[in-house]
Amino acid sequence: MIQKGIPFIYHTTESSLEETGEGFRSSAIVEWHRGDYNGVLFGGVLAGTGKIPNHKSKKSDLNGVSIGGLWSSVKGNLNGASLGLLAVVSSSFYGLQVGGIASICDYDRGVDSEDRRKSSKGLSFGGLVSLIEGNMNGVSIGVIRSEIDGDIRGLNLSVFCSSGKWDVKGASISAVSNSYRKQLSGFSYGTLYNHAGSNGRFAFQVGAVNHMTRYNPNGLVIQIGLYNQIGERMIPGLNIRGLRNILG
Repeated sequence: MIQKGIPFIYHTTESSLEETGEGFRSSAIVEWHRGDYNGVLFGGVLAGTGKIPNHKSKKSDLNGVSIGGLWSSVKGNLNGASLGLLAVVSSSFYGLQVGGIASICDYDRGVDSEDRRKSSKGLSFGGLVSLIEGNMNGVSIGVIRSEIDGDIRGLNLSVFCSSGKWDVKGASISAVSNSYRKQLSGFSYGTLYNHAGSNGRFAFQVGAVNHMTRYNPNGLVIQIGLYNQIGERMIPGLNIRGLRNILG
């Protein structure tokens, strides 16, 4: 184990590919480990794990907790919790990620590309935004925006805008708008606007304007709003399509 800096003030360590750092460590400014780590890392400004020099294709996973006063960063998978004004994971997380400003799960193009479609599981909360690249099983909350670049199984919640690029299986709630490119299987509430590419077995949209680009004839869609459109059919007030699929 290579150690640099001054313990409890500015402290960095590095492990080899065969080693795993462990324990509880804290520093007033920076507490950083290059390589896998089991335990707790606390830094008054920055804390987390980074890549091992000359092995930048290898993720640095954290099994435990990373707390950074300003920034908590994990250059790999997180199994546990990451907390900071800015909380960033560069693979997937299983547990809790909280950012006072932003909670971000952003896949590093330098690590395994196959990981990009893996699922994060747990709770992501961003004081302003929650941004997740990949699938999400659990809850994502962003006060300004909550965006998931993958499938959602659970709840996507935002005061202003909730959005995603793939399927929704669960609920999406926003005080302003919800927008999803693919399939909605569940509930979507946006005070002003709801959009989904298509529907699953059951889809329910509530808002002033509800729009579903394509209708899947194997499912039931219910829309309540001033303007409702399912495929080519527009009916204000209450729009229901596919009721026979439920009633038989």
